Amino acid sequence: MNIQGTDVNELFGAVKINNLSYQKGDVFFETKNIDVDISRNEQNDSIRVRSEITDVDLVGKFDLL
Repeated sequence: MNIQGTDVNELFGAVKINNLSYQKGDVFFETKNIDVDISRNEQNDSIRVRSEITDVDLVGKFDLL
């Protein structure tokens, strides 16, 4: 994990999660890896998520909270 920032809306960097599993009742979720990259500049914010289940690219100016 290499994340920097003092506020959730200012965070940038990268996170790699390996061997994630989650269970609540009968619902079970498992993935071998999730990579998240967050970058920000004056014009755009970018959040990129890569995993074996999905790939997501979010680009624009947005607040997370």
